[in-house]
Amino acid sequence: MKGLTITKASFHRFKKFPDMEIQLKSGVSLLAGGNNSGKTSILQGLAIWEFCRTVLETERGKKSLCIGPKRQGVGIGDDDFTPINVPSLKHLWTNLRTQKKNERDGYTLWLRIDWTYQKADRYLQIGLSLVNDRLFIKVLDTNAQENEPIPRLAYVPPFAGIVAKEPRYTKAAIRAYIGQGLAGAVLRNIILDLYIANANKRTDEKKAITGTKLSKGFLKKLRDEDPFERLQSLLQKVFFCGLRIGDFNDLYHTYIRINEFRGEIKKGRFQPIENYTPRDLMVEGSGFLQWLNVLALALDPEIDLVLLDEPDAHLHPSLQEVLLSELNKLANNFNKQILYSTHSPELIKYQPHDRVINTNDYHPKYLNAPEQKVSLLAGIGAEYTPRHDDVKKKKKILFVENESDFNLLKIWAKTLGRPLPEDNFVPWPSASRHKERKIIFLELKKDLPNLVALSLVDRDDEARGTVDKNLFDKSVDKNNKNGFFARKWRRRHIEGYLLHPDPIARKANLLGPDIVINYISQQSSLDISGRYIAQNEPPTFLQADAKDIISDIQRRFSISKYDIGKEMKDLEIAQDVKILINDIHSLLGS
Repeated sequence: MKGLTITKASFHRFKKFPDMEIQLKSGVSLLAGGNNSGKTSILQGLAIWEFCRTVLETERGKKSLCIGPKRQGVGIGDDDFTPINVPSLKHLWTNLRTQKKNERDGYTLWLRIDWTYQKADRYLQIGLSLVNDRLFIKVLDTNAQENEPIPRLAYVPPFAGIVAKEPRYTKAAIRAYIGQGLAGAVLRNIILDLYIANANKRTDEKKAITGTKLSKGFLKKLRDEDPFERLQSLLQKVFFCGLRIGDFNDLYHTYIRINEFRGEIKKGRFQPIENYTPRDLMVEGSGFLQWLNVLALALDPEIDLVLLDEPDAHLHPSLQEVLLSELNKLANNFNKQILYSTHSPELIKYQPHDRVINTNDYHPKYLNAPEQKVSLLAGIGAEYTPRHDDVKKKKKILFVENESDFNLLKIWAKTLGRPLPEDNFVPWPSASRHKERKIIFLELKKDLPNLVALSLVDRDDEARGTVDKNLFDKSVDKNNKNGFFARKWRRRHIEGYLLHPDPIARKANLLGPDIVINYISQQSSLDISGRYIAQNEPPTFLQADAKDIISDIQRRFSISKYDIGKEMKDLEIAQDVKILINDIHSLLGS
């Protein structure tokens, strides 16, 4: 814990910013705005500051960062400029104009970072000059102290891939790679350093105690606070996998070996799957590697500010919110700052408003109120915009998790002889929870006093006791004084209401429903022979991961979930579904 917080970044004649100043807070801040609003340019400006700091410190030592503009600049060729890709170095300057205007010397572009260290205000301003395709870098102004830490930044562009064979690097080399925007090239080194630090803590504790068994108190503290333990825990929880670090000795090992292995949670503990052959990180999917790259840097004690340029670009939507949630926790627990550029409406809705920076303004700044998220979402062309006019006309909204859920509701309603009154309301797919949906609802209601909304979500991993027999979500005010009605499925997912053996067997042209019953029992250890329609399902049925089960049924019997829904008869549709469709008619009908 360095006690260091970056408070401000300032740019002069950098890309689209003739002059720009942005305040920064601790923790995770989202950069949100439309295309070409400057999100990536802000991250790149910070990344170039880090690159320049790395070059100066490598060439002249840390002291050179603390004595101001008393020495000549350090020159590098365009081939040595690595933090970002540009057609030529003049593209770093606003309007590609590198000549002197009213600057005091030829260093016409400058980047400055301000920070606090143990309540003292510090800053470092670095200038750039371009002469005949050669870039010169120089400290223009500073009050940094040689005996104090200077911020270290790590830039992660939209998935920075890792190399096939990664040698062991010195600490200085690792810092240099990160400073050059090449964090992916040292990912294994970062993980190995976290692992070694963890092993050293265990060794030191064993030396301090009698015996070889570590205490439960020490192990709990290690799991809660140690970066490597936190990384493993997150991978186990989200991806059901862990990392196995190969032995490394400088005398006879050339490359770092880190393999991924699969596991499962049994009795609250993560256990490796038997007969699973661990595999190298290189063969894993881009979503997993993006997670690993981001989390490893966020946990690296050497890094103060992590710059993430759309890290959700390679992630499934279900993992985007999880990643942001975990980053918020890591930032709080490990005193980190994270600047996260995104186009994701769901992430913007999820993050507190005072941690969202609107880059649509000429001077980017944090939002002052939750309602400002609405105009921000409209500004980035999010899902709010195309539906706004329809909402004004109909004044009723049905929030669902996705189009798929809405299509299932339409199918069931038609079977029940009660087609949804679609002419009267606007269907609004949104993966966010009631809280985030309500923010948008309340902002719209300022212009539409008679607005009504019915919000429907899956229960997912929330406790069964959070929803009652009328599908009321107990975590939301039941009085509904403002016209926002929150409903939640009693079963874990909407797909749970497709788990009826008879329509599945009919649609798949099977000899009988027992084939379906036995197959699901064998594959998922779930008994669906009870044909649960009334609200008398056993806990195991309510907790079933119906999304995976239905996906497996679709693959095994070559039928879609819509096929199953259309095949269901009135008496095969669950009471919960009938209650929900009745609510839609009563609240959103004529």
